[in-house]
Amino acid sequence: MNRVEKINSGSQVFHDTARGTKVALWWLRHYEDLVHFWKGFSWVWVIGILLSAIVGYLDLGHALFIILFIGVIANTGIYLSIRTMGSYLMHLEDGPEKEEAHELMIKIIKKRILHGA
Repeated sequence: MNRVEKINSGSQVFHDTARGTKVALWWLRHYEDLVHFWKGFSWVWVIGILLSAIVGYLDLGHALFIILFIGVIANTGIYLSIRTMGSYLMHLEDGPEKEEAHELMIKIIKKRILHGA
């Protein structure tokens, strides 16, 4: 019973929500940079693995397995992080954070629509 009281204390819930909100807003502010980094990083490590296979350090089968395995894990992680950020943003209460998040999402959507990305 004592453990339940510790977890359900109002200040701890507020502290966790505030941290999640801060992370979600940071993530939205830097969304385009994160996507740009991920695209570049993905190409670099795949090309590196393929060059290792061409040079002879890896068999082609092992190289393809590594690429597919790490790709699935990395993209699953990205998907789960997007879901987590969406959850934090969905449960924002009305206030300046919610307005900022809304404006940032509108900017991302407009940029995607205009640039066809």
